[in-house]
Amino acid sequence: MRAETASEIIADILDDFDNLAIIQSFNELIQSLNNLSATPSPENQNDVQEKKDKLLSSLLLSKLNTYPIGLRQHLDEMTIEGYLPKQLSQKVYDAFIGNDITPALTLKKIEEARNDAQKLYDEGQKFFDSAQFFEIYPDPPKKDEFNFSITIPREAVSNELDDFGRELVKLDKILGVFSEIATGSRDDFKIKSISSSDLTVVLESLPAVAVMIATALERISSLYERMLNIIKLHREMKENKVPENMLKEMEKFIHSTLKQEIEDSAKSIEDGVLRRVETTRRNELRMELRNSLREISSRFDRGYIFDVRGDETEINEDDNDENSNEKNEIRKQREIVAEKRERLKYFKVQDSPILGLPEPNNDQ
Repeated sequence: MRAETASEIIADILDDFDNLAIIQSFNELIQSLNNLSATPSPENQNDVQEKKDKLLSSLLLSKLNTYPIGLRQHLDEMTIEGYLPKQLSQKVYDAFIGNDITPALTLKKIEEARNDAQKLYDEGQKFFDSAQFFEIYPDPPKKDEFNFSITIPREAVSNELDDFGRELVKLDKILGVFSEIATGSRDDFKIKSISSSDLTVVLESLPAVAVMIATALERISSLYERMLNIIKLHREMKENKVPENMLKEMEKFIHSTLKQEIEDSAKSIEDGVLRRVETTRRNELRMELRNSLREISSRFDRGYIFDVRGDETEINEDDNDENSNEKNEIRKQREIVAEKRERLKYFKVQDSPILGLPEPNNDQ
């Protein structure tokens, strides 16, 4: 993981804890539990309930619970899962559940959860202060900037430089079709950064291209999620020696669904866009788009992680600004990318591919 990415995640954690007053809410609940232990009464019991609800609301509102896929993978690598708001809220729930629960035991469990939250905050503050000293800052997209990232599993390129280089060439071709459809030309993708620890490449993107790629990724992510349980069920049936004719019928359904979903995705992407392309090139782009979607699906299935994002800076409203139309267009593109990005899912790598899609060859 790049130090700049770690700095961005730690900054989000600190902002979340400060804005939601998580440590303060823990301390208020602990004080209420102490009051209840000292003076059992309906009033103190109600105060404990109120403070618990307030704390849980803060924890459940944390943006870390719905972190985007591109940052979620790094958050998982940091081995701090037990300290994050979602897990802390579970600890709070558990502290109040059980036949053997007493005010003293509940207090002990809440204090342990508070200490975990405090440790995460304190260690995060130390890291952030050190990063500031060494001038290591978060580097999300700058104003009006869009980029997308691709995390390539080391096994997919045999951890070899040659294979990694060839894969980057393939990805450039796969993604190039989105650039041509969106802008009419195939401009080179500029590298913003490369992380060697997890082979993540971050590329700069034009807004229109980012929107198109975000749309494609969202459709593929949705497809994967819908098909995941069906294909796992098929594998279990096969392992349990279910009759071959039943397996065949299920396989037909899976493959026809995959084919139709990719076709539908291609149509939704090209709808209203390819009309700008000259007729002689239009059919070539249609076929290339479908191949690119299959290739992205294949890589998605093998543990690649794709992400796309736009800048999150404020856009100042100015009706008299001669560039207001351009700003409105940028705003719209940012909103689309952000909406699509929220729907991208993070899936653990499976022992074998789920979709089972072969990579299309150049003759397809």
